[in-house]
Amino acid sequence: MEKGHGRIERRELRVRSDLAGYSAFPGLAQVAELQKEVVAVATGEITRMTRYLVTSLAADQIDPARLLAVARRHWGIENRWFHVADDSFGEDRQVLHDHDRGQLLGLLRGAALNLLRGTCTLWPDSAPMTARAEWINGHPSAVLVALERL
Repeated sequence: MEKGHGRIERRELRVRSDLAGYSAFPGLAQVAELQKEVVAVATGEITRMTRYLVTSLAADQIDPARLLAVARRHWGIENRWFHVADDSFGEDRQVLHDHDRGQLLGLLRGAALNLLRGTCTLWPDSAPMTARAEWINGHPSAVLVALERL
């Protein structure tokens, strides 16, 4: 059980290896069911969700606690990447009718995100991520200049 960010979370992970060898899923060694219950402290509202995980790691290679930690780290990375792309760069609000231009803008956003997380001459190391994102959003050509210096 964890408490933070105005909520209490409880997770339960059940792991089975029965399907190994019986499933067409390549490399399947274990499947897991993750049940999560979140209680909003302020309102008492309870949200329950179930996710299913698959792994090619056998039970002797990863225990349930480690599997849960790996799954949580995956979603942490996913959330950090897409949250910044969607909120700071307005990626979901872009309407492009040309696939090539969309890919180019996606690559530029990815480069910008990597610049945001690293050391760059465009801002001091102490600048928070949001300030860095706002600056890049206002100066998109600076990303290209910074990339040329690398």
